[in-house]
Amino acid sequence: MVIENIGNRIRTVRESQKLSQEAFAGRMNVTPATINRYEKGHRVPDADFLNRLVIQFSCDAKWLLTGVESDTLPVAGDHSANYAAKDDVEKDYVLVPRYDVRASAGGGALVHSEQIVDYLAFRNEWVTHSLGVPKEYLALISVQGDSMEPTLSNNDLILIDRRETSVNDNSIYVLSFDGSLLVKRIQRKLDGSLVVKSDNQIYEPEMVTSDKAGTLIIVGRVVWCGRRM
Repeated sequence: MVIENIGNRIRTVRESQKLSQEAFAGRMNVTPATINRYEKGHRVPDADFLNRLVIQFSCDAKWLLTGVESDTLPVAGDHSANYAAKDDVEKDYVLVPRYDVRASAGGGALVHSEQIVDYLAFRNEWVTHSLGVPKEYLALISVQGDSMEPTLSNNDLILIDRRETSVNDNSIYVLSFDGSLLVKRIQRKLDGSLVVKSDNQIYEPEMVTSDKAGTLIIVGRVVWCGRRM
């Protein structure tokens, strides 16, 4: 069983114990307001809270962090098994933050919040050897609009390499412009100017002259995308 985010999984643990938020908060040594924010996705729990949750309620650490159940569940009260599961997750997976922002592939999307709302797990080996990006520079956001069709579609999830803050090749970048995030293909020309273009041919490309190119704020380069089928 996969539940969408950590907040939902925390609520699932609490409800499985038939505890109110107040009683659950008491067991976890936090305030009820903190539990409410965790469950609603308004705040991301820290590692200490998650570790205590694993120990207190003998829940599956891999499931709690990633939403995917372990092949072997720890025995209730067996804290060594819980620690082992947590260590296995940290060894085998990179947890990448997903931000509550949308990069427009159309007419512009305001950045309402940069709060982390969840984490998605990627294989450590894939991140290290295929992407070659240090995990601390990775971030996930969603696409809005259709101007990058068929490459990127509305609601696609994109993985960004935040080290890439300048245009070095003909790639897809997320850029900040006039309070909005845009996702576009950017090409650097020999004279230093930039061509900002969409993969959807109904949208016309825009030129940024060489003297203005340095004012373009590049958030990162898109290195992966995922979508619902």
